[in-house]
Amino acid sequence: KDGHWIWIDDRGQTIFDENNKPIRMIGSHTDITKEKEYENTIVQIKELYENIISSVDNLIFVKNNNFEYVTCNSAFEKFIGKSKEELIGKNDYDFLDKEVADNFRSHDEKLFIENKAISSFNWVTYPDGKKAYLLTTISPLRSSNKNISGLVGNSVDVTQQQKTLQRLKEAQSFAKLGSWEYNIKKDEVIATEELYNIYGVTDLNMKLKKYFFYKHVHPDDKKKIKKDLRKTLPLAQGNILHNRIIRKDNGQTRHLEHRWSTKYKDGVAVKFVGTTQDRKSTRLTPVTWPSRM
Repeated sequence: KDGHWIWIDDRGQTIFDENNKPIRMIGSHTDITKEKEYENTIVQIKELYENIISSVDNLIFVKNNNFEYVTCNSAFEKFIGKSKEELIGKNDYDFLDKEVADNFRSHDEKLFIENKAISSFNWVTYPDGKKAYLLTTISPLRSSNKNISGLVGNSVDVTQQQKTLQRLKEAQSFAKLGSWEYNIKKDEVIATEELYNIYGVTDLNMKLKKYFFYKHVHPDDKKKIKKDLRKTLPLAQGNILHNRIIRKDNGQTRHLEHRWSTKYKDGVAVKFVGTTQDRKSTRLTPVTWPSRM
């Protein structure tokens, strides 16, 4: 009556006489405006969601419990070289090399077994030949009853960061200098690969603790280094220490220089951050300048 439009569900039935001629109709009209508005809201939310995930550069994808693709964003379509419609209902073996598909499947299976998010780094090749280094995190996708209904993946292109790390690795290798951070409370050292090389450690997964470094100090330097450490550790900046070590792999003696600073929190030392350089392995090459013409 007020002139506004509404949605109705119109249902009717024709009544026939004994001669099979239609004589009247009966039916009903039901106002379904609220239901239609709800449907439209769902459609709008779905479109918004798809627009959001397609506007980011990260590769985003969703798989069900059978490892089949359910949806993905535009960046993932570009990576695979196929449209979302072509991907839905397919698994990695349908369009990837077996080696790559095996790698993805092993991570997917591990997620369902451990029931927690998993992250991994991988070099991948796009259809146009471009290579990229991706950090991929897959997480459980849970239904309303908390059961795992699939997984959602998010891959970030960290190629430039990896190249920067590689350049840092090469520079540290050339200078025979490794960087490190020591957590005092955990007695745990996080270090670059070159520090492992300096000490002759080939297992880069080996956990480094304070005792390891003291163990490899040259026997003639152990008393001196204890004395020097007592003097320098309280200093916040500018700590320098020299000592010899016995390498773990071949027993060779190396002369090291350590530089570090002490980090404090609420007046308490919490960690040391510094570098260690193999001074004996460092060689300076004489440079001969050409005479003037």
